[in-house]
Amino acid sequence: MDISNYFAIPTAEYADEAIDILTEAIVEVYGKEGLCPPIKTAGGEDFHYYIKEKPSIKAGYFGLGCDLTPGLHNPTMKFNKEALEQGKNVLIVATKIALNR
Repeated sequence: MDISNYFAIPTAEYADEAIDILTEAIVEVYGKEGLCPPIKTAGGEDFHYYIKEKPSIKAGYFGLGCDLTPGLHNPTMKFNKEALEQGKNVLIVATKIALNR
């Protein structure tokens, strides 16, 4: 059995259209002061298998600024759960923007 690709994580490919929609939604929910410059990480995400299989999917990510400690996927991870409400609001606004385009 060839497992050479079994552990591979696809590269993140974010669509400019999705980034624009998320940017607009973040500004609507948080105001311009809530928009931070993009960051780049070496992290991987299995979500990108969807994009690999169906390239018409437009992907973009946004961070919540939820005071996460000590780090993502750490078993002792803690974060400000109130940030989830704001994240939900960003996704609702982003969905409305996307449906109206």
